Amino acid sequence: MGSRPFLIDVRRTGPDKERDISGVCFACGTILLARLRNDAERPTPERLNAELGTVFERHVAEKHRL
Repeated sequence: MGSRPFLIDVRRTGPDKERDISGVCFACGTILLARLRNDAERPTPERLNAELGTVFERHVAEKHRL
């Protein structure tokens, strides 16, 4: 049994770098994108990482079924 997938190459992306973040699943190479949609929220690195973490956990649950 392999180890749990993890994200690599995490970076802010796109023209709205303060609101968009991406990462690559090391296990399968899928590029995951997340965006802070609520304009009232202040886009902090912690908020961006939390949003990407939510997207990644959903990806792992659906694609890797650990």
